[in-house]
Amino acid sequence: RRCAPALSRAARRSPPLEGRGQVEAMGCCKSAPGAYEAVVVVGAPAKEAVAAAGEEVEALRVRKPNGDVVVSLGSRKLRGLSVGSLKGQVGELIGRAHQCEVQLVAAGRPLEDAELLEPLAKPAQVLEIMVLVQELPQLDPHVQPIEQLDILKQMVFCHAFEKRLEGMRHFRKLLGIEGNSPSIDQVLELGLVPRFIECSSGREHAELQHEALWVLTNIASGTAEQTRAIVEHGALATFVEQLSSPDSDVLEQAVWGLGNIAGNSPECCLAVLDAGAMEPL
Repeated sequence: RRCAPALSRAARRSPPLEGRGQVEAMGCCKSAPGAYEAVVVVGAPAKEAVAAAGEEVEALRVRKPNGDVVVSLGSRKLRGLSVGSLKGQVGELIGRAHQCEVQLVAAGRPLEDAELLEPLAKPAQVLEIMVLVQELPQLDPHVQPIEQLDILKQMVFCHAFEKRLEGMRHFRKLLGIEGNSPSIDQVLELGLVPRFIECSSGREHAELQHEALWVLTNIASGTAEQTRAIVEHGALATFVEQLSSPDSDVLEQAVWGLGNIAGNSPECCLAVLDAGAMEPL
């Protein structure tokens, strides 16, 4: 697919959005880096904690912040069990899996979905895990999205993947409206360019990468200053990296974004070449 020349440098357009919402916290959510706060009880003795079935010793206990036990598991059930799977069980048990973001915290840190629980457990102790629940940020459908940028920002920082993807799509559509340079400035003022670059990097979550690259592409369709803002944050390296993506949508978006940047000015064109864009092409 041939890259568009400078005169066709433009955002990938999408229909305008509508919406607005309120965030109502129940616990602590990662709406921004370092937002977790929890007091965790570590290493409760297991000598009297015996599961009913087969006298299996209790190895893991998940509690709410008020101390109520949500789930208790024996050591055999920890084998091969990931944090993500346990999180799904906890979400179903508390009955709010689809309306809230569930985060599990142990040893003073949030647990990642891919982590296995068995290595975290210690002999003769119950692994105590705190469950934190927060209402997911929602947009109000009766208010224009440009007036809900703070909520959109919370969405792209959410730990819940689907909510993060939804937020990125809203940004992409908002910035894809023709002649929407003021909106680009407002998004840049949120300081989200590093987050967009982070979400567009790597090889996991191709759908999210595609949306994040599309957001950066639309920013690069704006003024010289707006394009320079993403270049200065290191977006060129990410675009070039994704020229080798196995996902065709991600690859196409990387080409489109580099075309927008190169079409901005001779200096930007040289920067694209210096970043090594021609070699993978």
